Amino acid sequence: MKRGMPLPALMLSLLIAAGTGLAAAPAVAAKEKTKTETKAAPKTVPKSTLESAAAPQDNAPPEISPEEQAYRKRIFSNPFYSQIMAAAKTLRGRDMVDFIDMAIQQDSQRMEVIAYWLRDHSFLEKDAAKVNSLYFMAYADVLFWRADEFKAKGDKVSYHAFLKESLQSLYAFEALASADAQRCEDATALQSVRNNMLLNRFDRVLPAYLMFPEETFTAMGKIAVLLEKRFAARPPNHDICGMGAGRILDISKQPGTKKKFVDDPYASGHLRARLVPPPGYVYHSRLIPVKAWNKKRDELDAFLQSDWLRRYVVLKDAAEKQQAAQGAQDEDDIGETAAARQK
Repeated sequence: MKRGMPLPALMLSLLIAAGTGLAAAPAVAAKEKTKTETKAAPKTVPKSTLESAAAPQDNAPPEISPEEQAYRKRIFSNPFYSQIMAAAKTLRGRDMVDFIDMAIQQDSQRMEVIAYWLRDHSFLEKDAAKVNSLYFMAYADVLFWRADEFKAKGDKVSYHAFLKESLQSLYAFEALASADAQRCEDATALQSVRNNMLLNRFDRVLPAYLMFPEETFTAMGKIAVLLEKRFAARPPNHDICGMGAGRILDISKQPGTKKKFVDDPYASGHLRARLVPPPGYVYHSRLIPVKAWNKKRDELDAFLQSDWLRRYVVLKDAAEKQQAAQGAQDEDDIGETAAARQK
């Protein structure tokens, strides 16, 4: 997906109050948006979203507001919604994300429907067998790009709200994808996920570490871990396992493998090498026993909480330094402008 494309204004009420209980905090932007913005970008997540996503399920469906029902009707009537649902019957994980990426490149107006689909198949997914951590990653991207648009428009309230929700989705992705990687026999998968899919995404949300208090990040970590446990019955993620060194080594040994240089999505103007396997190639990743995986998942919980705390300290410091450097640059620019006027 490319940055800067028009995105649907969808919002999750995903901030969980710190403490032993779960309590969904109301979205700030929902109260402060103008009437025009509210109509264009209705709040589409029921108040009970977090309880239904993170806690054990009962048979009672979450309450759906009249606004949500009307919005669903409009989304479902969009012709592309039928296409994405049809694609989802045969495509999973990385293939589905690639389909979404191509669809957006062909027509950026499809973004609203895609964001809705991603939301329903990540945070609001009821069937653990359909859960895929990559959908949380894709949804975090959508929310971030939307936040970036609001920032460009000078709408600070919506910018802060969408950035917060993007960060929550990113936390959820990290918890689920890290646990998925721990299930792989290839021990390099976890580090690959962190290096190639997480660090750059946390770098881009650096401003959030100056906007929100530490308690907000602690709460996001708690709900992310709860979501991972809620979806513990999800199937193995072979796309995640395939990110390790094992798959790359296996592809390099295949007759007909080619090296292709493609645009680096995270470094504008740079190219990155990519191994293209021969047609029909399938990598068969191996998994560790479920009992061993569950033990690693328990250990992972403590590691994530500790790492998120460490990351908060490091990234807040980096954000403060970046802000100071930007302030100094702004002062230099002002000085240069004043000097030029005096000439």
